[in-house]
Amino acid sequence: MAEHTPDSDDRARDDAEVVADIVAIMRDNPICMLTTVTSEGSLAARPMTAQRVDSHGDLWLFAKAGSDLAVQIDEDPRVNLAFVGDRTWVSLAGTATVEVDEVRARDLWDGPESAWFDGPTDPSLRVVHVAADSAQLWDAPGAIGTMVAIARTLVADDQDDAGDFGDSRAVEM
Repeated sequence: MAEHTPDSDDRARDDAEVVADIVAIMRDNPICMLTTVTSEGSLAARPMTAQRVDSHGDLWLFAKAGSDLAVQIDEDPRVNLAFVGDRTWVSLAGTATVEVDEVRARDLWDGPESAWFDGPTDPSLRVVHVAADSAQLWDAPGAIGTMVAIARTLVADDQDDAGDFGDSRAVEM
């Protein structure tokens, strides 16, 4: 069992704050890019909408039965989702499952899905659950801060930190 020290308690509190920030960004910006692994081993990405995100970063989406997305998840459940906020980016790695769950579908249904499905009882509707494994969060300093960082890099003639214009934090979910 891990020993709890003041440093480990601070780290746990910091991680909890990062998870809360990640969840807030995902909830505020539910349109994401969901990447799966194809049967050939290449990556396939498509835009999706996170129907719900829980406080731990687990999320639910809708998919069609037999779609490339559903088939790829059945073959290899490893996924990555990318969310973009206002000067923030989240990359979430997780393990997905495709489920037939009419109760969950009714709970998640909020209307716009009608463009693809005939309601929460549509026999082709599948609920995709992504159990969050880890995530990374990037915060950018904004346009002025980025320009200052670029100018500082140019004046110093030092490209070692040229890509580090904001804070990056990684966390196990």
